[in-house]
Amino acid sequence: MSTLRPLSVSPCATALCALLVASAPAAAQSTFSDGTPRAAGSVTQAAVSGADMAGMSVSWGFSDGSTGAGSWSLFPAGYHGVGDSRTTLYFGSTPGVTTDTGLWWVIMSGTPSTTPNLSWIRLNGGSAGVAFDCGWVRARGCATTGTGDEEGSAGSGPGYSFQRNGVSETDATASAAYSNVFGLGGAIPIGDLFEELTISFSRSGGGGLEAGESFVFQADTDLLEDGAVSVPEPSALALLSVGALTLLGAARRRVVRRR
Repeated sequence: MSTLRPLSVSPCATALCALLVASAPAAAQSTFSDGTPRAAGSVTQAAVSGADMAGMSVSWGFSDGSTGAGSWSLFPAGYHGVGDSRTTLYFGSTPGVTTDTGLWWVIMSGTPSTTPNLSWIRLNGGSAGVAFDCGWVRARGCATTGTGDEEGSAGSGPGYSFQRNGVSETDATASAAYSNVFGLGGAIPIGDLFEELTISFSRSGGGGLEAGESFVFQADTDLLEDGAVSVPEPSALALLSVGALTLLGAARRRVVRRR
């Protein structure tokens, strides 16, 4: 697999993306920008599971300025994700569930008095040959939230833009920024596939996601041909705390009881 390579984008394509962002509602949960354009061969898989994203680089930051980073891999509990002693991000491991329909979970460990709030999480799909696929809407481009009504790039399906799920247990709000647009097969980017997804958390009075809270969202990913693939780091598992796993299990049980 070859390394993802920058792609030159015509002024018309750039202007189109800028127009789509400018026309989005002020309260939109997601924004979309060209960033540093990337090139890949084609979409090889539109229905992606947690295991398919192995090796994806993820970083995160807290309200005290500290940061963390890890590589997407298999947790002992059977979920795929990444985390440290303060926060965990994972995708549900139910067989047959993909990012088209499934839920991503952000779980905060510790106590508010000793644990800083989570400010942001950044997923770099290019590190594992993954693209974030927005919900493509005819004649409008990326939907600011939820599913699209038609396929954008060939083989990608309608896509699904970042959207909060109601089982989240927090008063914090979240917004998502998609960046680094992909062009496939040497063509100008259509504007539905992106290398990075950054989720920012905030709340009234300042700060982001607090200790003991969970945030659940949906976002779609696709696998790309000619993506740079990295090897999962075993050290990422060692960073996962017992407290995070306990909170993860408790959150899952609460959702089951609600069903």
